Amino acid sequence: MDGIELDKNRKGFSLIELMIVIAILGILAAIAVPSYQGYMIKSRVSELMDVANVLKTSVSEYIMANQGAKPITNAAAGLAPPTDSSWTASGNVASAWVDSGGTGSVSVKSNKTGIVLPTLNDTVTIVLTPTAAVGGPGSITWTCGSLNAAGAVSPYAPSVCRTLGTAYGVPAS
Repeated sequence: MDGIELDKNRKGFSLIELMIVIAILGILAAIAVPSYQGYMIKSRVSELMDVANVLKTSVSEYIMANQGAKPITNAAAGLAPPTDSSWTASGNVASAWVDSGGTGSVSVKSNKTGIVLPTLNDTVTIVLTPTAAVGGPGSITWTCGSLNAAGAVSPYAPSVCRTLGTAYGVPAS
């Protein structure tokens, strides 16, 4: 190998090269970890919407079967009690209930320990409220809203629920 000499003293990476790589990884981690946490919270909160849809279906059936009357309890709508293990099995849901005020609203509240939110003891509540046609079976339009523990709209709720009073879902026929 005439003309090609290898530097036998230089093996591996220099300290400055390794420090640069570690700094780049640190910057990427500082950006990625908060984003990942936000996505994890949103994915857990989406379970609230799944549970709310179960309640919504039962309440819709009740309204259709009872000429527009709305249930005032979980039992009237044929649902398990608010803190039953069928709602809370995953650890993300604290309770799921039908509003006792006669509005037919269904609410699902997150469990503080199941969803670690940036604010200590923060929770998310998803509320779906029906508007039924008067005088019997017809279409039902649902509005969706979300609240955190302070009573403000939750930024972690699905986008359709970030504004109180947003129409949600397809009217039942």
